[in-house]
Amino acid sequence: SKNKNKNSIAIIGVPTSNEEVFGIGKATIGDNAIEILLGESKYFAVKKRKSVDDYKIIEIQTNYGEQPKWTNVTLSSDWEWVKNADVWGTDPIEKLGSKSGVYWEKKWYNKTNNKNVNLESGMIRLIGRYWEEGMVDSFKVKLNAKINNEIKDSIEIKVVKPDELLTEGQSPSYSKARDVFNNAYSIDSVCIKYGGLYGIPPQMLKGQMLQESSIKNFGDSVGMGFAPSYRYEPYTTQFDKFTIELLTADTNPFIVTKNPDAMGKPDAASVPTKTEHQHLEHDKYFHYFESAKSVWDVIEEKSQLVDANNIYSTYGFQYKGTGPDTLKKGYIKVAQLPYVLQKFLEYLKGTVVNFEDSIATKYNLNENENLTIPQQTEANDSARLATIRYLKNEYKPNNSEVKGLDNTPAQTRIAASYGLLQCLYTTVLDEHNYPVGNSNNPELLNLVDTNMVYSMKHLKKLFEYKYGNKFSLDKNDNWVSKRTRYPHPNAGFEEALQVMFLKWNYGYEKFDKRYHTWVQDNSEKFIPRRK
Repeated sequence: SKNKNKNSIAIIGVPTSNEEVFGIGKATIGDNAIEILLGESKYFAVKKRKSVDDYKIIEIQTNYGEQPKWTNVTLSSDWEWVKNADVWGTDPIEKLGSKSGVYWEKKWYNKTNNKNVNLESGMIRLIGRYWEEGMVDSFKVKLNAKINNEIKDSIEIKVVKPDELLTEGQSPSYSKARDVFNNAYSIDSVCIKYGGLYGIPPQMLKGQMLQESSIKNFGDSVGMGFAPSYRYEPYTTQFDKFTIELLTADTNPFIVTKNPDAMGKPDAASVPTKTEHQHLEHDKYFHYFESAKSVWDVIEEKSQLVDANNIYSTYGFQYKGTGPDTLKKGYIKVAQLPYVLQKFLEYLKGTVVNFEDSIATKYNLNENENLTIPQQTEANDSARLATIRYLKNEYKPNNSEVKGLDNTPAQTRIAASYGLLQCLYTTVLDEHNYPVGNSNNPELLNLVDTNMVYSMKHLKKLFEYKYGNKFSLDKNDNWVSKRTRYPHPNAGFEEALQVMFLKWNYGYEKFDKRYHTWVQDNSEKFIPRRK
């Protein structure tokens, strides 16, 4: 029966007469295309009948993040594995539609150490990559196994829509939410729609939403979900080069001014009220600022730098001196601006010239002399107040022409991030042609589809950017990252995608380089599945 299975077709999970029983689950050879869920990984290998020239492609099932093994499949005595990487060659996928619906690689993802590792020779991994409603045939492919360039077996594969994004045992599911207009919608459907359109696993988008959005219990049939979110960036985006260019040009309709106080140009769309945009005020986020403030006004209102008991620590934290932190009572730090702690310590150690409130000076202490707890508390408080005065009246960030945060109007509309993925208004304006006009206010980025369209454009750019992977998200079906810093060269699917997430939050890339691993870890809570 030479090559009798050359064009055989397989379907997973539908019992037929010619079933292969695997060590984990089962796969079935039948008359329909193999269905692979969008974002799902499947591993395949080739078996050969010992007595004749007869080959079959079969699936080797395993759990996500675990190594597929030959022992996962029980072969009958007249079959053996083809343990040869050349069986797949360099072009194992044949497009049957307009675009290859799958990504392929000869690696598996080891979630224990967050690495893509070479598969056993003869195995291949496919990942459901593209899916759009009503366009399943556009993304069909054929997986070909070859020996000496002769096709020995082929299986047809189509990408299908998952029923949900939820790993067994994960709770809550975060499958639903309400938008700013209080309309209920499906988070899973949004992730599947845009993930399938751009070729990014939907579970990774949901994992990023879990990282970026605030969580709210909407009650009723919606339950716990990702809420509309807004965050002004007083330490970073406020003083970015592009923000300063906008302020200098003074043409953007949504520039905030003081003296006179205004939240934009006279004809610009006003800031949506709490009735017009709902569900922003909760957890770590709050509603848009509706009146003009200085940068310092915002920091004082939404941080603990002044009041340690403030419910908001968004823009600064103050140690209360409890437990092991007794000697740190009054210490302050700002995650977005480590310079604040640096300045605080300069005052605390008395290294600032003409610092009259230095405790070392007051008590005539030697540099290495230990303070009593009351003296340490007094020293911490003195340094904290000195740091606050410096920030309010003296601090002059890069690009700023104004000295002191109390003298700088807070650009709470343009220097802010919005929505499920927290995309920056200045980024989509500068890099993705977000329209400039009186009616195109930044707050529209909190609309679900608007936020997703611009967020996906930026993710795609970061993936392909000159400091990213240096290959195309939508044109290449097998990736070998050329980025040398992260990840290592020849990285696989997850590592290449993590470059994109690493670049999304450059603050975390600069300070601790963990953001991409948080997104990956989150995504593993939402593996695509059928109900």
